[in-house]
Amino acid sequence: MYRRQSRSIIALGFVLVLALLLGVAFIGLQEMRLINRRLREVIDENSLRTELVFTMHYAARERALLLFSMALTQDPFSRESQFTRFNRLATEFTVAREQLLAMNLSPEEKVILARQSRLIAKSESQQKLVANLIITGKIAKADALLLSKTVPAQNAVLKQLRDLLKLQMRIGHQQVLRAENSYHYAYLYIISLGALAWISTAAD
Repeated sequence: MYRRQSRSIIALGFVLVLALLLGVAFIGLQEMRLINRRLREVIDENSLRTELVFTMHYAARERALLLFSMALTQDPFSRESQFTRFNRLATEFTVAREQLLAMNLSPEEKVILARQSRLIAKSESQQKLVANLIITGKIAKADALLLSKTVPAQNAVLKQLRDLLKLQMRIGHQQVLRAENSYHYAYLYIISLGALAWISTAAD
């Protein structure tokens, strides 16, 4: 009878240990699933940020090129078409910037965007002035202002965007690396628990 009770206690203990190991393994698998989902979210978010910065960079660069093109264009209808695109690109830039500002940004990104805001205001003012001079036929004055003030102001904006892109790439790489490390540790943890459960079963 005592032997039977001992076997029952051992069997119960084994079942409890195995249940505990399975429970921990289940939690580990859930953790891995969450880490994997977070990794996908990080990649998607970084891709969106990069896309927005590229949109801003493209719009800013094209607006500067359009001013040169408008100054060289003799056809008023073609110039008007370019001016319309010039204004549309300004809207695209603003929309992309607002989307970016609405995201969960790092302190470093916020600093760059705040600094860029002042440069944008200066560049936008210069560009509008040049565009109005071109539309009213004051090409020589527009060319002089374009080369002396507008282009340097626009280059400063583009530099801030390139700096922002570099920062985002570095932050994104760090986030992905952390997520991958967490996934790796969780995987090793589950493998260790599985091995422990197998050893316990074999010993029994």
